Amino acid sequence: MKHNALYVTATGPLTGKSAIALGTMQMLSRHMRNVAFFRPIINQPQLDDRDPDINLMLEHFKIDMDYADTFAYTHAEAREIINQGSRNLLLENIIQKFKKILLQHDFVLCVGTDFLGKDPVFEFELNAEIAANLGCPVMLVTSGDEAGAEDIR
Repeated sequence: MKHNALYVTATGPLTGKSAIALGTMQMLSRHMRNVAFFRPIINQPQLDDRDPDINLMLEHFKIDMDYADTFAYTHAEAREIINQGSRNLLLENIIQKFKKILLQHDFVLCVGTDFLGKDPVFEFELNAEIAANLGCPVMLVTSGDEAGAEDIR
C-alpha cells in the first residue's frame, strides 16, 4: 500500500519531535519535488503570529504554500470547539484541509501538537484520532531521557 503522507507525533513534551520532523522533511525533499507541511493544531503563535515550526519548514525547504494553509486550528480554538461538543466538526475541517493540500502535493508531512497544554492524555488521544482520520501512517516520537527500555516500550 502506497502512502503519500506521514503523521509525526509525540508521547509527551520535549521529545525532539521537531528535530525528527526536520530530518524527515530533509529526507523527503531529497526524493520528492512537491512536499507539503501541515500541522492540524498549533500553539498560539507568539512574536510574529506564526508557528515557528511551520516558518522553519516553509523557509528552509522553500515549500510553496500559503502560511494559512499549513494548519487548521490553534490549540485554544480546538479546545473551544471540542468543549462545545463539536469534536466531529473539528475533525471534519482538519480532514478537508488535509485533503486539499494532498491534491496539490505529492506528499504531506503532518506534525502533531507540542504537548504544551495542561492535559497530555487529551493531546495524545487527539493526535491519535486525527492521524487515524487522515489515514496516515504514524511516526511516534518518545523521549528516553531518564527512562528504562521497559518504560519506553
